[in-house]
Amino acid sequence: MKLKLVFLLTFSIISALSYGQKVKTVTFNTDMRCGHCQERIVTGLKQQPGVQEVSSELLKKTVTITYDKRKTSPKQLITAIEGMNFKAEVAKKGKKSTLKVEPCKGEGEEGCEEKEKKES
Repeated sequence: MKLKLVFLLTFSIISALSYGQKVKTVTFNTDMRCGHCQERIVTGLKQQPGVQEVSSELLKKTVTITYDKRKTSPKQLITAIEGMNFKAEVAKKGKKSTLKVEPCKGEGEEGCEEKEKKES
């Protein structure tokens, strides 16, 4: 009986530990320029396989993604962001982004706030 109990307890602990390791969080620096850019990136990332949660900070130009590492990876997420015509790199604590952020040009389906302000 004790052996079965030890086995079940060990199996439960191993299962719990390995489950927690399947979900990862990564933060990317991006070149998003306005609220429309931010919305396009967040909406696009939420549609990617394995992505569980997406949050972003426009002023910092960052996107934080919680994902299932069995279904995607940081490299695949960068490829998805690049597929939306944005640049991305993994953010490193204490390091500034190396991405050059150009002014809004009104690209994309939604356009951008900068273009709308100029046309008004």
